[in-house]
Formats: sequence, structure tokens, C-alpha cells
Amino acid sequence: MKKGSQKSARFKSLEKEIIHYVGTHPGKSANGIAAHLISKGLGRNINISSKKIGFHIRRRMQDTIVGIKIKKSNEEAKRIYYLIGHPNRPLTEEEMKEHTLEFLANQEKPCKSADIAVYLSEVSGYQYNGGNIYNQLLEYPEVSVDKKGIHNVYFLKEKLYSLEDKIK
Repeated sequence: MKKGSQKSARFKSLEKEIIHYVGTHPGKSANGIAAHLISKGLGRNINISSKKIGFHIRRRMQDTIVGIKIKKSNEEAKRIYYLIGHPNRPLTEEEMKEHTLEFLANQEKPCKSADIAVYLSEVSGYQYNGGNIYNQLLEYPEVSVDKKGIHNVYFLKEKLYSLEDKIK
């Protein structure tokens, strides 16, 4: 018997169970995945924790499972997991930025975060709202924020400059 084959067999079994669980329960965190594995008795020999599950997915399973960081306004960021190619998964941070900048580039006037959220929901199939993306928008250096009444409106900095140049 080859050295380490029991360990690799255990990891393969673990990966198979994680893929099955994430496929049937998309959008679960590492904590939820670990709880499921422990309840099934699969974590006995390897002392499963949510930290180990998250590390294992990022390290060894990135070709089948995508972890997407979700940041709600009053909570810490949390990573939720989907199978790659799942139709209703949230956008990754890079995809969200790309689609947001594309949307803002096509706008005639500044728009609210709710308008951007509707567009992102249409693109991804995942339900976004203005609160979901508010913190993300503040991190984009290409996007400016202005107060319009009680709402923040967002626009591309470069687009604002080009409008000012046309006015002069």
C-alpha cells in the first residue's frame, strides 16, 4: 500500500461530499458545510472545522467550487460557496466591479445603488439590493458618490470630467 493513500482517499471522500452538499444547498458558508459533515459523521477522523473546510475549498477545490465574499452592511464579510456554473450564484468581486462600471458607463445621468442592484440581479440571477452593494461601490476608485436629497448617487469620475469638458 502506498504511503499516504488512506489520507488521500479520506480527502477524496470529503471533497465528493462537499461537492454534493454545495450542489444541493448552494450559498452555504464553510460553517454550514462543516456542520453537515459532522452531523453525517464524516469529520470523525480529521477533526473538521469551518476554518479547515474554507481552507480546503480555496486550496484544493477552486476548479469546482467558487467562494464568494458577501459583506452585509452591519456584519463582517462572509464567504459563501457555489458550484462553478451555478445559474443563480452571486457575482465575484471582480465580476461585480466589471458589470457595475459597464452599467455606469452606459448611463446618461448619475444613478442610485438600487438601479445598479437591479442591473446586477438581471445579469447574475442572484437577488441584489442597494444595501448589498453600497459598501462595494465605495471601494471602487473609478466611481464617485454624490448626495442627492436623501439618496447617494453614483457615477464614473471620468464621465463627469468628460461632461464638464463638453460644457466649457
